Amino acid sequence: MKIIGLCLSLSLVAGCSTTYKQDGTDLIEDSRSAIIDTSSCEKNQCPVIQEVDDKWRGLGQFKLYKLMPGIRKLRLIFVANGVTAKRAFLVEFRAEPGRTYVMRANADFEAMTWNPEVLDASTKEVVSKHTGFAWAY
Repeated sequence: MKIIGLCLSLSLVAGCSTTYKQDGTDLIEDSRSAIIDTSSCEKNQCPVIQEVDDKWRGLGQFKLYKLMPGIRKLRLIFVANGVTAKRAFLVEFRAEPGRTYVMRANADFEAMTWNPEVLDASTKEVVSKHTGFAWAY
């Protein structure tokens, strides 16, 4: 019983981490990885990353995503004012070493639509493309 309690406590602490680290990023220097910074949401409208490269990111609220360079696939859902979208967007972008990226929701509440994008934080250039849709979970 003590072991179960210990495991539960450790999983809760691990779920509270503020940085998601993709497999392999611990093996390279920070300057060789790419970062997605999700700490700022515009107008309380947040694209939330559910998966990175078809892998569930786990529990917890992550502010930063440390990624390996290369083509990255994201499964994004939209959360605004406590409401979560039922449909997820699948997007792809090339993560460049040493670059930081941000996300934008492009939500239109009247039309009940959203159009998530990944942008280079320095240039504000859109670097992502949509590749499909999936059910949110």
